[in-house]
Amino acid sequence: TVRQAVSSNNTTRVTTGCFSYRNERRAQSLVELLSTIFMMIIWFFGVTAFAGPVMTLVVIPIERMVKLLGMLMVDPLGYQSTSRYKKFVAEEDKISKNSQWTKDVLKGMETSFLMS
Repeated sequence: TVRQAVSSNNTTRVTTGCFSYRNERRAQSLVELLSTIFMMIIWFFGVTAFAGPVMTLVVIPIERMVKLLGMLMVDPLGYQSTSRYKKFVAEEDKISKNSQWTKDVLKGMETSFLMS
């Protein structure tokens, strides 16, 4: 919107104008809002897609290694004959069945190597 006023005295002429960029600003803010929402959706799906493999390949093996170290601290020589250790080994099979990764992939991880 452009409003223009011209006033004239005998010696000077004054022109004043008022420019409105309202429509352009609304369109620009709508585009920015939509791009922010789009980026948040992409970020959400990226995080959820990344969190599953990280839990399976990194966090769970480290937690299991800490459990094994706890068993070793309690009974360094006879830990393999305890019911807690047998349950620990059975849990490993359960984890590999519920995972999208094969047992060979999980065995090849560094944390699995450290537990052997």
